[in-house]
Amino acid sequence: MHRTHSGKVAAILAVVGFMGCFGDRGTAPSPQAPSATLGTVTISPINAIMAVGGTLQISATGTSLARTPIAEFDSVMYYLPSLGDTARVRISPSGVVTALASTGFQNPVLLYVIAFKGGLAKEDEVTIQVTDAVVPGVSSLSIHPAPPDSAKLAQGSYKFLVPVIENSATGASVDNPTLRLTVKPADAPKVLTWISGAVPPTLSYDQVIQYVGDICCGTWNLVLAKTYTGSAWIYASANVYGTDLKDSVLFNFSPRYEIAINIANVFGSFEITGNGNTAGYVAPGGTVTISNSLAVTLGLPVSVVFDDPSAALPESPGSDSGNVVGLGAGQRTVRKFVTPGTYHWTATVGGSVPPYSGQTTAGTVIVQP
Repeated sequence: MHRTHSGKVAAILAVVGFMGCFGDRGTAPSPQAPSATLGTVTISPINAIMAVGGTLQISATGTSLARTPIAEFDSVMYYLPSLGDTARVRISPSGVVTALASTGFQNPVLLYVIAFKGGLAKEDEVTIQVTDAVVPGVSSLSIHPAPPDSAKLAQGSYKFLVPVIENSATGASVDNPTLRLTVKPADAPKVLTWISGAVPPTLSYDQVIQYVGDICCGTWNLVLAKTYTGSAWIYASANVYGTDLKDSVLFNFSPRYEIAINIANVFGSFEITGNGNTAGYVAPGGTVTISNSLAVTLGLPVSVVFDDPSAALPESPGSDSGNVVGLGAGQRTVRKFVTPGTYHWTATVGGSVPPYSGQTTAGTVIVQP
């Protein structure tokens, strides 16, 4: 996510109506009922593909804190944080976008729409791609992974979905579509999709943001799995040369195929870091990398004992298996776990350097199909 700075030149187009203000004596307005208080704003479309010279109406709808529709706003602002984007699109005060020039390879215009109601403001974003000309007869949108890829994603992994927007009869397609993907709010704890944010210098970013929790992924067309089990639908929608197209794909989530257990000293105690933490989930056949990250100057070995050493298999022919004995500072070793189950381990520091020597820490490797 990025925030604009007041030193940047920005194009701001608004306004419909007037913002609420204080009374004639400067007193704050009375608290509003939840049904009259702005909760969220949704922009349509959230993705647009236009040809040079084309026009598109952007619309905004609101929902109150009581989850009832909000019919109208006090005002709506259309904000382009990049001055260069004003040469690629033009936005009227009523939200009509006119495409002026091609946006090129994966460099869409990001238009931020801020709606005001009763002294509150909320923002949503439109991703706009402009092509030199209309691709005739485009009628389908797909984000399904192309074989042999599958709609399966390991926890912590990214997936770059390549949208295909084409004329199914001729095969003519839009080059490199850039789409903001979405998930249902209930699935937000499972998977992240990309969203950005920017506000003009006259507003606070915290005033208008309406997305809670984590946000990813650095760019559009990406999803990131947060969970190691279950499934979630990923949705894509776009207005393409005036036609609304959409698609969805069900992704199934799995544990990681690689996790890490890192034994480190912090002020005389221990810290377990990496993907494993104290309880790490791994898919059957996945590997666990165990590292001795105690200060090399201490020269202390670490040993790791599993409650079932037979489950800690060699990662490759000729490599170690079972318990870890005397792992030197700065060294690491890898074990493979293929059988589903819960495996406890205990790490002990060797040597004779107080207060480290003899200290222990413990954790769990959970092999989950």
